[in-house]
Amino acid sequence: MATPEPSSFPIHQQTHLFMDDPVHIQIIVMQDSLFVWIGKTDGAFNDLSLAMPGISASSTTLVGKDIAETSRNIAHRLGKCSIFITFDHLH
Repeated sequence: MATPEPSSFPIHQQTHLFMDDPVHIQIIVMQDSLFVWIGKTDGAFNDLSLAMPGISASSTTLVGKDIAETSRNIAHRLGKCSIFITFDHLH
């Protein structure tokens, strides 16, 4: 049986307490881009935003109807490389 290749996408995971509720963070590092998931234990994936670097970084919501545009705003602020981000509301 062949030995599995090591992942070319390192994954970083952390859990923090926010007002006594666990908040999970997972970051997948890809070549020239990041995928960031922030959410609760249920693992919801309700929205997805993308930010692209450039002279004037731009961001857009790809999936979801987040009126507050939380994912998009976070992605835009972190837009030093291409960033895909999903933020499951913590309420």
